[in-house]
Amino acid sequence: MTADLVAEIGERGYAVLPTRAPAEMLQGLREALERMYREEADTPRQHAEPGCLRGYNLVRRAAVFRQALLYSRVIDVVEAILGRDCILHSFESRSALPGGGEQSLHRDMPFVPHMALSINVLWLLDDFTAENGATRLIPGSHRRPEGPEPGRVYPDEVLALAPAGTILAFDTMTWHGGGANRTNQIRRGIHVHYCRSWVKPQRDHTRSMDPAALVGASPLLIRLLGYYAQPEFEAAPNDFRRNPMPGSDGHPTGDGRWPWK
Repeated sequence: MTADLVAEIGERGYAVLPTRAPAEMLQGLREALERMYREEADTPRQHAEPGCLRGYNLVRRAAVFRQALLYSRVIDVVEAILGRDCILHSFESRSALPGGGEQSLHRDMPFVPHMALSINVLWLLDDFTAENGATRLIPGSHRRPEGPEPGRVYPDEVLALAPAGTILAFDTMTWHGGGANRTNQIRRGIHVHYCRSWVKPQRDHTRSMDPAALVGASPLLIRLLGYYAQPEFEAAPNDFRRNPMPGSDGHPTGDGRWPWK
């Protein structure tokens, strides 16, 4: 199954996972997202995009978001494409309000031929329909050196029409954009963006995480947060180290071991 999904992303630029997120996790994600929107209602960045509610650095905000980050069926795919040392680039939400949500087609990474720099994984927390502005995609556009022309309508555009709980993975060089929400209900989605270990992530997760949330963290979470991808520093002459992760038995030791191998 993983090989088929990897091949599909390589050919079309995107693929839908064949199984949906578990119902309990889906409900937990919705509740955590709505709680964050309420608690951060006065945060300017939440309203930075007119017609949408935005959330940033979700990995630090609730345990259920970290469960989504570690979801094994996603990890199998992104590791097969990006390598078993890949890390988290960013974890955000984008929820289109009634009358909002339309984006220009764009790509999330600059064009590099013959290599995916990162994979964006969209979790649909609501049904995505033509009426509420399902994500638009241009098949094969991840192989086009040029970017999309603003305002142009592409005849090969497809809509990610799918029920809540669907997980869509796409090469971030694939042209995509949110559609206009013409309903009277919010359309919620979260984006878990994974990248190669040598790509600079959008957020510094090694400094933004609450140490209390990392007690007993798995080696996979530690790696995805970027603790093993940190540049080493010289603590003493000829003694290169990495910053330890507070509260975890799996923190980097500076002895050259790579725990995911």
